[in-house]
Amino acid sequence: MSLASIVATTMTLHADSPALGERHYRLITNNITKEVRSQLLPGYTTVTYSELWQRVKFLAAELHHHPYAPITAGCPVAFLAFTSGDYATLDLACIYLGAVTVALQTNASGSHINSILKETAPLIIAVSIDHLDVAIDAVLNTPSISRIVLLNYYPAVSEHSSKRSTARRRLSEHSSTVSIDCLNEIITTGKSLPDAPLYNSPNADDELSMLIYTSGSTGTPKGAMYTQKLASGMWGGSWATIFSKEPPISFHYMPMSHVAGHSSLKSTLARGGTCYFTAKSNLSTLLEDISLCRPTELSLVPRICELISQTYQLALIKHNVAQGDQKATSILEYIRTNTLGGRIAWASCSSAPLPDTLKLFMETLLNIPIHNVYGSTEAGAVWIDNELLNPPVLNFKLIDAPELGYFTTDLPFPRGELLLKTLSIIPGYYKRPDLATELFDELGYYKTGDIVAQTGSHRLEFVDRRKNILKLSQGEFIATSQLETLYSAIPEIQNIYIYGKGEWSYFLAVIIPYNNLTKRLDEKAETIKQFFMNAIRQHAKINKLRSYEIPRDVLIDNTPFTQQNGLLSDHGKPMWPKLRQKYALHLENLNSQLISQDRGKLQNLHQRVDKQPVLEILKNAVCSLVGGTAEMISPEAQFRDLGGDSISAVNLASLLSDFYAINVPVDLLISPGYDLQYISEHIEKALQTHKSRPSCESIHSLTPFTFHAKDLQLEHFINPDILHKANTLNTPPHPVKTILLTGSSGYLGRFLALQLLESLGAQGGTLICVVRAKDIQTANKRFQESFGRGDTAISRKVRALSKLHLEVLAGDIGEPKLGLDEATWERLSSEVDCIFHAAALVNHLLPYASLFNANVNGTSEIISLALSCHLKPIVFLSSIAVASLAGAQPTLDEDMDIRIAAPVVEAHDTYAVGYGLSKWACEVLLREANSQYGLPVTTFRSSMILAHSSYPEQLNIPDMFTRLLLSLVQTGIAPQSFYRQAEKEQKPHYDGLPVDFTANAIVRIGLDKQKNSYRSINLVNSHNDGISLDTVVDWLSELGINIKKISKYADWHQQFERKLLALPKSLQQHTSLPLIHSLSEPAEVISGSTISSKRLHETFQAVNSDKVTVPHLSKTLIHKYLTDLQSLGLLN
Repeated sequence: MSLASIVATTMTLHADSPALGERHYRLITNNITKEVRSQLLPGYTTVTYSELWQRVKFLAAELHHHPYAPITAGCPVAFLAFTSGDYATLDLACIYLGAVTVALQTNASGSHINSILKETAPLIIAVSIDHLDVAIDAVLNTPSISRIVLLNYYPAVSEHSSKRSTARRRLSEHSSTVSIDCLNEIITTGKSLPDAPLYNSPNADDELSMLIYTSGSTGTPKGAMYTQKLASGMWGGSWATIFSKEPPISFHYMPMSHVAGHSSLKSTLARGGTCYFTAKSNLSTLLEDISLCRPTELSLVPRICELISQTYQLALIKHNVAQGDQKATSILEYIRTNTLGGRIAWASCSSAPLPDTLKLFMETLLNIPIHNVYGSTEAGAVWIDNELLNPPVLNFKLIDAPELGYFTTDLPFPRGELLLKTLSIIPGYYKRPDLATELFDELGYYKTGDIVAQTGSHRLEFVDRRKNILKLSQGEFIATSQLETLYSAIPEIQNIYIYGKGEWSYFLAVIIPYNNLTKRLDEKAETIKQFFMNAIRQHAKINKLRSYEIPRDVLIDNTPFTQQNGLLSDHGKPMWPKLRQKYALHLENLNSQLISQDRGKLQNLHQRVDKQPVLEILKNAVCSLVGGTAEMISPEAQFRDLGGDSISAVNLASLLSDFYAINVPVDLLISPGYDLQYISEHIEKALQTHKSRPSCESIHSLTPFTFHAKDLQLEHFINPDILHKANTLNTPPHPVKTILLTGSSGYLGRFLALQLLESLGAQGGTLICVVRAKDIQTANKRFQESFGRGDTAISRKVRALSKLHLEVLAGDIGEPKLGLDEATWERLSSEVDCIFHAAALVNHLLPYASLFNANVNGTSEIISLALSCHLKPIVFLSSIAVASLAGAQPTLDEDMDIRIAAPVVEAHDTYAVGYGLSKWACEVLLREANSQYGLPVTTFRSSMILAHSSYPEQLNIPDMFTRLLLSLVQTGIAPQSFYRQAEKEQKPHYDGLPVDFTANAIVRIGLDKQKNSYRSINLVNSHNDGISLDTVVDWLSELGINIKKISKYADWHQQFERKLLALPKSLQQHTSLPLIHSLSEPAEVISGSTISSKRLHETFQAVNSDKVTVPHLSKTLIHKYLTDLQSLGLLN
């Protein structure tokens, strides 16, 4: 069976199962620049095998029938892109057509890319948007290329469209006729074309399917030829023996320019599993992606194991926890269950040997064995857990390597270079028959170039490399002899020897300086080392070396290499076995010192963050990751030039975020445009307004994921003079006439503003709104536009009331004194009678630490204002999320003191928990202000806030309910029930209240006179009325919406996601698609509400002269939703 037939059969066999998953995203428009960017959301979108195969067929049809660049069997198609759903789709289309894929390394030099393209002469090059500029350079040097296919391209994203326009302009300037087409456009065109024939040939097994080029460290890159027969081994053949037999959920981040990237992806598909892709090629989101997709199978490389281990080490240092104690165990458990998803049942490590200590750590962390996989680009898989795979390996032998001191007569085990015969061996290198003798011996055995020890009849252990090539732990090859020659060009270097090991992500070097330099630098060892590290980095930059081709550290010796001491041969060449024998132990010790020093540096840095300039901390943090000393590093140095790579950049970003409690983008660290001076200035600017403010880390104890109410003391937040004077203050004797409102431009906030304007208008009062904006004019405009831009009834009413009773100030709750000047702050202290605090940073993705400044510090500023001049009652908008925090009473009622109900909260920063924690902290501070200073406080904990029951188009489009309603109507399907089966007497109920009732209740109860009391009111719909989401679906049907009910919930969810994905992108962002993970399981049946709202009913009745009651969710309101969505253009 041909490779295309195997793939087609696989796609049909698993048609309804999810095949590929990629991160949700949404489009965000900058209100000032109008630029559009994409923002990742916490979830994945999947396509089924049948949907994937349909896309592949459409794509193949267009490629096959293209009038100017048709793809036929044997036609080369080059790829310069990272692994993704688009990459996989085009790769499958090439298999469908019998084309030959040519995977280019995205970090390869321009000369290497050009030489490969010249050799393979592809008709098409597929490029991810990040590498389009590099591709244009290559295309202009490659006459065979007629077409560029853009992968992962989103035309609505400003940066993407700009890059495409720039690329087209460059091609036009060179009179090039090469077209640039995005993959999705091609697929759309293919829908209207006849199907291309599925490739099949009697000679297909021996035909070329794929070229995988080696790194080229030894010179010109060599293309390993994968025939269709060899490639089919990844679809259930010899490669299948490596992996688990169960249909896996796997995670993909390995480059497709390496055979491991192809094998892990295609083996997953062959078993009917789901392949989830990392969101960013620089791996900055890798751990976040893993936590979201929760894989059951994980293919690792040593560099990723290091990243996970360093995450653990940083957590230990951050929380001052010793390895091995109970708290360390809880951190391990958190990483396993949260960071890594908690479902990994099978894991392997390949590309390079995994150090024993790192292997033990990973196995302890995952509580499963880490399988050791050894193979090569040329031979495929050779062994797993040191046992030879048979098949494909048919035979093997060891031969002596006398130049390295390895012999088959060695004891206790024979050692030598591994040669083998295997069914998975490539036939040769593309267009390089001259390299056959390099690849095979005279008997046809493949020469691996690896030294192994034979510890059993079919058991082998990796020992060394025979050639002067070192494979680092991240899978990169370095040609040690070439680097030695290159660095020898530095005039002050007399001799140099490079040493490394497969389990290291870097290498070390021995340098013999000339005597005149040693004397010039007064024989000071550190000064000499600093000189050479600077010289090496400068030399590497000039010669455009990669970060991993720079030594991590150097050992200075004064004994030149000579023939007399046996370190040079008769021809003056280095004697590497002798050099290894002389220096290996010293360099191993140096490496151990580096590891120990790195840990010590990190611990010291945590203690020195507040005592040293940002630049010094940054330089020391860089040194802890790439080696050297801070004194050796220039502020103008760039992280990559110092030896940093994308993985170490992820670690550096994590370190800096821990140090300063701010987000430092990985892209900022590894971008060629930013040096350390710029990065430090970026951090300083971010810290300027927050320098003296409390942080999550400074307030709470060091116990991981545990937060104590007792830590939240007002004296940590508020000036002692204000607190001292507050003991003598009272509330003003006159009626409330001036009210301060925050958050007035938010959904609930604007209706609070309207309600307060109406209330104050009756008595000639003033409402002061603090709106986040750069100036008062912009703030005023933002406030008015929050009610809509048209001439509507609500906007006319607001404008009329605003003229007489409104003052708008430009401020920010995340700034000291709300971002107001001293005079304005003092005026508010004396004029304001009452404060409604509705503003908050609402982001369910951010952790507590990131929300702390805006929400907790912001509330402390409100309390400070309320305790100045006279006591100002505070009406605070909290969240029902507080009641669900771990450690709180399961039924947190309206009488409980939050400090007693939830004195200790144990909660991981998972989705939405950070927001709940920030509101919990605010409630604790308000309780403190009430109990110590008699400050009157009313706290409202609201749940879902629904649309306005009368004003048109007044609904909260981004909320979950509106998204779901829109999605149900657009897709026309719903589950038989949104709820799990329950006892007969239990009726499901949906908890939501219209925004007009919510605002009315808050204002009426909030303005009701209270003396020095603290009231908590749970603002929920607690009616045990059986009105649920199922009822809403029935109402939609009664209102004329055609809704089909799907009996099995899982089937509905799958079809629901597919239908949402088929909607236009402009509409998708308003649907449930970004939150699809929250609907993956039916909900538990809750009759009424889980928390008490007795005080809401009693208090509202007491202050409500109109005798309005807490409303039920109604069919009338759902009808208004439909009318509003239609009016807004979201429904036909």
